[in-house]
Amino acid sequence: MIAIQFFAVIFFCQFAALPQFVFGAQVAPGDPANLKELIAKAKASSHVVTLALEATEPDVVRAKEQAFEKKFGFPLKLESQPGHHRDMPVKVVESAKSGRGVIDMWDGNTRRPPWEAIYEGWPLAKKLRSVVPQIGGGPDGAVLSDHCMHAQMGNWSLVYNTRRVKPAELKGIKLEDLTGERWRNRVLWDAQALGLFALPFAPGWDVERMKTFSHNLGANGTKLVAGGSMNLI
Repeated sequence: MIAIQFFAVIFFCQFAALPQFVFGAQVAPGDPANLKELIAKAKASSHVVTLALEATEPDVVRAKEQAFEKKFGFPLKLESQPGHHRDMPVKVVESAKSGRGVIDMWDGNTRRPPWEAIYEGWPLAKKLRSVVPQIGGGPDGAVLSDHCMHAQMGNWSLVYNTRRVKPAELKGIKLEDLTGERWRNRVLWDAQALGLFALPFAPGWDVERMKTFSHNLGANGTKLVAGGSMNLI
């Protein structure tokens, strides 16, 4: 079994419904300009945040609520939108067509967080944000670091069938070796190709290298099967 390290990122969504925050420009009227204003806006809200918690233990949810109240002095209620987290993007899109919102926090919110207010309360966030690749294509020319920061490191494991693969075949293996003739029609991946999008966060990778690798995987006969994980190939 071999492993490769990856970055994970955390995406921020505002606690309360806020107008668009434009990074690098003046703060728009009503947007929090510092931590004190951000906390005040959250305190004036309903204190209820809906997100996907189907994989989170109730004790963990309660601990988060209690820690929030202890730190900021007012309660927070975390509610879970029913369903698997993979289904949430579809729910968000479909509900938006009728002008409804089903979730308050989700990866990929189009609003930029009030970074200066965040830095004031958590200076480390500035450093964590700086290591995020400058991948473009977002609304109004936004890049990935406008919305997110580094959250954690993880490992991918390549698991092999001992009846079909010899240990010697895996000595020194790299991900891109899986696109070679030796591994033609021998590799399985998650049905939704989970994790490929994370490759640009790995040292030495970028978007173009990810695209080339993904294309070559398919051309080499890689099969997508249900039941996998983004941390397991």
